[in-house]
Amino acid sequence: MSNEFTINEDGTVLDRETGLMWKRCAEGQYCNEMGCIGNARGYTWEEAMLLTSPFAGYEDWRLPTIKELKLIITREVSKPYMNRLIFPDTGKTNFWSSSDSPYYSFGAFYLDFNRGYPYYDDKSHLYSVRMIRGQQAIDGIPFCFRNPSTKVSEKPLSLARQGGGKEALVNESERGRG
Repeated sequence: MSNEFTINEDGTVLDRETGLMWKRCAEGQYCNEMGCIGNARGYTWEEAMLLTSPFAGYEDWRLPTIKELKLIITREVSKPYMNRLIFPDTGKTNFWSSSDSPYYSFGAFYLDFNRGYPYYDDKSHLYSVRMIRGQQAIDGIPFCFRNPSTKVSEKPLSLARQGGGKEALVNESERGRG
């Protein structure tokens, strides 16, 4: 899993497979050379959806979808099921996603990193938040655990139209090939 990420000195981490950038620490914490300092703050879903603040020179931070949150689960470690070198001091906590629940009108999905699965709950509950930036997950990204044997290219990726009008992430050097 750690080969798929680039840890930046500004408190962010880049997922080279998807092009998504994550904050290493949960909201309420700050990052230094020792890891994430402080306690993650709890937010209602509505509060979490309104969070926007500049960080690391970017202003387009947002709440991840449940599919995006599932991309950072790993079963290669003990609970919580997250690589703690990439995302230090996460704790055994729940993180809100931006995904509404289709089953419960007052609910939204969250990811329980202690169990490693998504659930939905009432939007008034207080859960942690880990912000993300970049394009929202493409439909082609599966709603399942990331395969740890996936090979990752060192080349930059971009979104390109494929046959049938579908979009896919491709290496910049392969863009336009037919």
